[in-house]
Amino acid sequence: MIMTTRPPIHALARRAGRSCVIRCSSSGGKKPPAFPHSQKGRHQIMRGGSLFDVAGSPVIQSVASDFRPKRIILLRHGESMGNVDDSAYVTTPDWRVELTERGQQQASDAGIALRDMIGDTGQAFFYHSPYKRTTQTLERICEHLDDKQIIAIREEPRISELQFGNFQNVEEVLKCKEERHKFGRFYYRFKSGESGLDVYSRVSSFITTLVRDCHQYSAAGHDLSRMNVVIITHGLALRLYLMRWFQFSVEVFDASSNPDNCQLITMKKHAGKNGHKWYELDPSDRESLSLPECCGVPQNVHLHKLARGATYDEPSF
Repeated sequence: MIMTTRPPIHALARRAGRSCVIRCSSSGGKKPPAFPHSQKGRHQIMRGGSLFDVAGSPVIQSVASDFRPKRIILLRHGESMGNVDDSAYVTTPDWRVELTERGQQQASDAGIALRDMIGDTGQAFFYHSPYKRTTQTLERICEHLDDKQIIAIREEPRISELQFGNFQNVEEVLKCKEERHKFGRFYYRFKSGESGLDVYSRVSSFITTLVRDCHQYSAAGHDLSRMNVVIITHGLALRLYLMRWFQFSVEVFDASSNPDNCQLITMKKHAGKNGHKWYELDPSDRESLSLPECCGVPQNVHLHKLARGATYDEPSF
């Protein structure tokens, strides 16, 4: 096992004096202001990270009011004991299954890749599933970042793994997974567990919180043009997050594939000549997930032809 030189995440939270797993390291150590009730107009709707009025037309916002981080980076946890041996779930609750030694190394490598991606002065705030394997992945990643680069760390139960039930019978779970393959991953429900639709619903709720948090940190004085949101979750939850954000169909989701362990899946901010902004999925990441080209851009961007004359939104660090 690879040992961390940093204190565990819960110790970092205690050091910050917060009851939840969240840590702020800039703006003079001040706590960000309370969540605003609404940063949008009363008749404006957020879809796919873009703002629309009730008639469905895009709302153009000034640069000063842009609350979107530079990137949203998702990754599946490192290889776990359950990934290499299904019997691990028989005596160990799913949420307590740990990383293998290989998974620890994958997470450390992901930390190096993340540091190279965001640069020495780039910053990030993290959301992670409460599961042991995602928390361990987070700890290995944070070893490679300076404390000043980590704005906040928050444990988020809504991005947890699909619930298969409690202690699992290996033969029964394998039989159910085979049945799910025939029935369809999105609607199939495990006995005493969840369906993909259930995970989709809670991930959708999380996205609303994510948008609100971006408003909060922008209001607190953080420069979101160099901010990165990093979400450490599970394969199925990651794909359902993308399904919700990019608005692709159930059939497309069912045909998609999980990312590799600790693969960085990157959504990068783009801008049109009219000032409208949205996120696009990195083409190589999209292909690795077996998603068609149309799924790399939110459907409302296609609908309103907002991508004409689009450019990468590349503010300097």
